[in-house]
Amino acid sequence: MSGIDYFDRGWRLVGDGPFLTNGETGETLSYDEVRDLTFHAANGLHTEGFKPGDKGAVLSLNDSHAFVCSLGLLRAGLAWIPINPRNSVADNAQILDRFDCSVLFYLSPFAEAVDEIRAQAPGIKNTSASTPPPPPPRAGIRDFSNGQTPIPPTRSRFPTTLTASSRCSPPAAPPICPRAC
Repeated sequence: MSGIDYFDRGWRLVGDGPFLTNGETGETLSYDEVRDLTFHAANGLHTEGFKPGDKGAVLSLNDSHAFVCSLGLLRAGLAWIPINPRNSVADNAQILDRFDCSVLFYLSPFAEAVDEIRAQAPGIKNTSASTPPPPPPRAGIRDFSNGQTPIPPTRSRFPTTLTASSRCSPPAAPPICPRAC
């Protein structure tokens, strides 16, 4: 299972429950909100021509929107390349170049570093400094990850039950983006 599969499993259990809290602003995003944002990011990546198997990275300190971008990369089928903002620009550029990274999300304080990285890692085709835009209206999104059948309610949220169910469940087909944004 990939990281997005684990996220989707959590969404099925507590869709409207809290998932991320930004420590600086106190903003809390629910699983539903994050899921909508990841589909929006994945649709944007597909619209820009990125395909499953391409590689992407996120240059940011710990930030809730950066985590959403990482999940968006995974939702789009891209491989996530971890880079550390505490590394030198040359080290991060070398990592991204060696792994043929083609897309880089970053937060605005890293704009100067990204200009240097792009000069040293010519394979990066696209960079984005914007935080994820608001998700499309909820009514337009349907869950295709489980066919057309509704997701059954969970009977227990105890860790042993979750562990047992994750080990016994067949892997789900990767979700597809419900619509282009």
